Amino acid sequence: MRPCDVKRLRRFFQDYFNDSGPGSEGGSRGLFRQILVPDPAVAAALKKFLCLLLLFSLTRLLFFCVQHDYFASLSLRETVCSFLWGVRFDLSVVSWVSLLLWGLWASPLPLKTHPLIRRLADLGLWFAGSLALLPNIADAKYFSFSSQRMTADIFRQLKTLAGEDVGSYGAILRDSCGLWLLWIVLSIFLGNFIKCRHFEEDLAWARIRRERTLPRMGIRCLSFAFWICMLIIGCRGGLCGRVLDPPCVVRLSQQPSGGVLMGNSSFSILKSLGRRPIRSFHFFDSAEELNGIYSPFHVAKPQSPYFGRYKGKNILILILESFSAEHVGFLDREFKEKQSDCTPFLDALAQRSLCFDGFANGSISPDGLVSIFSSIPALQGIPYIRSSRGIANHIEGLSSLLARSGYHDSFFYGGKRYSCDFDCYWRKVGLKRYFCEENFPQKITKNIYSGWGIHDLAWLSYAADVLSREPEPFISGIFTLSSHHPFGIPKGFENTFPRGRHPIQELVAYADYALKCFFEKISSEPWYKNTLFVLVADHTSGAVEPYYHGPIGSFSIPILLFDPEGHLPLECAGQLAQQIDLFPTLLHLLGHAEAHVAFGHDLLDEKHPHFAVNFRHEIYQLLGDDYLLQFDGEKSIGFFDRKKDPLAQRNLLSEPQYDALRRSYERCLQAFLQHYSQVLTQDTLTLENWMRAKNSKASGFTI
Repeated sequence: MRPCDVKRLRRFFQDYFNDSGPGSEGGSRGLFRQILVPDPAVAAALKKFLCLLLLFSLTRLLFFCVQHDYFASLSLRETVCSFLWGVRFDLSVVSWVSLLLWGLWASPLPLKTHPLIRRLADLGLWFAGSLALLPNIADAKYFSFSSQRMTADIFRQLKTLAGEDVGSYGAILRDSCGLWLLWIVLSIFLGNFIKCRHFEEDLAWARIRRERTLPRMGIRCLSFAFWICMLIIGCRGGLCGRVLDPPCVVRLSQQPSGGVLMGNSSFSILKSLGRRPIRSFHFFDSAEELNGIYSPFHVAKPQSPYFGRYKGKNILILILESFSAEHVGFLDREFKEKQSDCTPFLDALAQRSLCFDGFANGSISPDGLVSIFSSIPALQGIPYIRSSRGIANHIEGLSSLLARSGYHDSFFYGGKRYSCDFDCYWRKVGLKRYFCEENFPQKITKNIYSGWGIHDLAWLSYAADVLSREPEPFISGIFTLSSHHPFGIPKGFENTFPRGRHPIQELVAYADYALKCFFEKISSEPWYKNTLFVLVADHTSGAVEPYYHGPIGSFSIPILLFDPEGHLPLECAGQLAQQIDLFPTLLHLLGHAEAHVAFGHDLLDEKHPHFAVNFRHEIYQLLGDDYLLQFDGEKSIGFFDRKKDPLAQRNLLSEPQYDALRRSYERCLQAFLQHYSQVLTQDTLTLENWMRAKNSKASGFTI
């Protein structure tokens, strides 16, 4: 220790233990100081606590700098407020990290003076603190692909990745080596800081080790109770009536991007551990009023001109990994700086297809799969198939419904069988044949293998061979994967495709080329002209333009139907569509006579208003033809003209001329959410369960 440090410590303990006793001048203030800092352990613990709190603020600054394009819409005041409110979330995480250790540091027992015990406690704080910093640093990169703060679901994804290919870890490490290095540097700094405080404690304890008076023990007991209360308050996020939770970012921020900046990834992981229940909504008491606004119960409409037009035809659904509208040329927007040239084949195919103004119902691949094949949107903050209700509920899928009509079902995914929990979903809906990496007949080499599975060109060629042997009629799905992070172009295709303005766009161009080769291969097959093709993205990723960072563009995807014989009603082109609409639309075109439960609507039903529903940063969104409504579960917090204000910067809530229109949007979303929570909670996603609940007087089922 330096002489100046010794003098500073001497003055510190003279002030707190000698000069500020109850009998001295200012005694009441001195007593409070003794309760606040009764001994060196608490004094050092406070410094360690504040150091860790400061490091969390630094990781938020890192997140802001790396994702600065996403926060471009924030004013200086909103940015500063987000940083300040973010300290509250940091405080909760640091309190949880150090809760047990504070029990030792503030304890009145002499055990904490033992050097070994103190060293173990410091080691525990360093380990837990460094581990808690890691998600916040990693999210600076990961946020670009998930568009949400990291949750506990990341552990399942890492476990899946470990089972698939250990080499994928190496690719991710290489891609984020700068962030890993920063984490190591911050961890070393934290360790050295804790070590320095340990030396200060050694010197201080040597000076006061003999203090064992009864008044001193009483003060330490009071201090122990005080600090435990403070830690509990810190863990719950303050003294307000409601415990701090992820939705609090909505209430504390003026816009979603501010809430993202305010958040803490470790906090999100901590709060998402375990499976949270479905949020319950009840806005309407009358069943007639509720179902008059919206109902997920669908009956066949044989009088419709399009009903059964494709009866007996094959259905092939191609799910395109991360194909944001920004990367697709034919979905160019007037505010887009440069039209994408990544998808020449898809652009040409769109000229002969029924194309919609498409939107995703989720932000990751499991969300897209369930939305498309079972018409269940992702409105829980976690994928439906990973939620408690997703495990417990009975659900239907396009494959299970059509199998009753003699269809042969199959699904192709070039990764491991259990990737993204796809196998769990397909087991739930009773899929007969699931083709994955293990079924690939050729030797898998590095030339055709990415970090997630077999590259699209080889996998689509294999799928074409299998489908050529498939009995008709069939319903099949193919999920591409080459355009998934980590981005790695297959060997032999380097410098072949345009790189674009984001690393994903080169892989999108490769996937588009693989689609072209797939269609060329199957175009000569006899089943080709007897098939209705559906091309849809699973979610968005890799945004560059401000619009595609916003609440509308971050869900904008291609959705199109292609009939080689050209019998689709092209007059419906351009209307708003969402992934969950494909389920009832295809059943209608195939002439499915049974009633069914689906949260989407038939896209060919011109009498029904079309909208899209999604969940973003703990906010529910209803997107109509002209407006966007944002709802926090209790009240509307945003209403925007999506045509005139695509970046959603001018909130119309305070303008009375929009009240009636806003109220109609609000009632629609409220009816949707009430049905959604009720159907998932009561397990009525199948026709059998729906009718059973309807006929049960004790169920309280509103229909």
